[in-house]
Amino acid sequence: MPLAQRLSTPRPATLALRALKLAGDEYVPTAMIGWSGVLLRRVRDGRRQVIPVDALLAHLDAWERRST
Repeated sequence: MPLAQRLSTPRPATLALRALKLAGDEYVPTAMIGWSGVLLRRVRDGRRQVIPVDALLAHLDAWERRST
């Protein structure tokens, strides 16, 4: 595969696997999608969903408290 094509092919980046509580459910971030999407996996059933980073900023303090 040519270098230009490899550089333009989006690949998910690995994230820290610290759970975050959203709307009463625990989610684990599993990958970045593009520049602004975070792929989250719901712990109870494995359902995956992409949420924009901007939407997660409001939960940053709680996320940091849970990780310490």
